[in-house]
Amino acid sequence: MTTRTRKGFKAVSSSLAPFVGTAYRHDGNDRRRKQSAEFLPDLPAAGRYEVRLAYTANPNRATNVAVSVKHADGAEAVTVNQRKPPPIDKLWVSLGTFEFAKGKAGSVTVTNADAHGYVVIDAIQWLPVET
Repeated sequence: MTTRTRKGFKAVSSSLAPFVGTAYRHDGNDRRRKQSAEFLPDLPAAGRYEVRLAYTANPNRATNVAVSVKHADGAEAVTVNQRKPPPIDKLWVSLGTFEFAKGKAGSVTVTNADAHGYVVIDAIQWLPVET
């Protein structure tokens, strides 16, 4: 289970599927102020995890969504094109595989800083990777 903190991303929508739960959030295409959402894990064990981001694709979405993954070995900046349909179950895109400590260490932060279009936040998955 993950928790998250948000600054902005107040708009809620369910107009485009698929999405996780009953709806997703977006930034309203408001680039005048920076908005961010931080997702925190609660991992049962230390190890390698594939981190995935869920979003709904659309031609009005940003091509340059800034995502930061903080993990046991540091941080990784990833750019996501939300105009492209997510390749995993038409819902998820992999942000990479990283080492995490047990518990709530690490995070994934999505921002709309300098985005060109709507930025959608929906859900994050941490999937254990078999070694």
